[in-house]
Amino acid sequence: MLADKEAGEGRVVQKHEGDNITIHCRTSQTDREHLSLYRRLTTETQVFNFYKNREKVTIQDKFKSRLKNVGVFQNMFLTIENLTTEDSGVYWCFYNGYKKEDIFAQSVLLVVNGEESNQQHTTVEICSSLTVLRASAVTAGIVVLLTLVVLFTCVIPRLKAQHATIKQTGDSCKHLPGHDHKLNP
Repeated sequence: MLADKEAGEGRVVQKHEGDNITIHCRTSQTDREHLSLYRRLTTETQVFNFYKNREKVTIQDKFKSRLKNVGVFQNMFLTIENLTTEDSGVYWCFYNGYKKEDIFAQSVLLVVNGEESNQQHTTVEICSSLTVLRASAVTAGIVVLLTLVVLFTCVIPRLKAQHATIKQTGDSCKHLPGHDHKLNP
């Protein structure tokens, strides 16, 4: 089977330049003699070959310094280090043997994004998000505070003044000739 330890088998795996991916190739068939890791984007490329009987490993030039294999023939972990965007593609393991049925497993689609992944970059993104959140909270607080200030310094005194004027006007009407009816204070 072919799987990225982090994402499971048969999935799309997204990585950044500089990251690593580990692909797990395994079979329960003990009579297989040859293990290959293939990659396909526009053309099919054999990335890794392992001949069980000869214990001979062949790695494509592009991957020689970056591909590490750990494990035994039937249970092999292949790690591609320092990924580049050119490493994007579908990867799958292929077990075969002389006059035996070929075995290949589900594939993993690797997508390598063009920007490097590093902790400092991630931290900057998190900090900038928190800064925006804090700025929004402070702005909302200032708006609420200014609304209260305007309410207490302008609106409430005006309402009190209008209420007082209405009350005074109502009191003065009681004393006018022809206004014998009572007004409620």
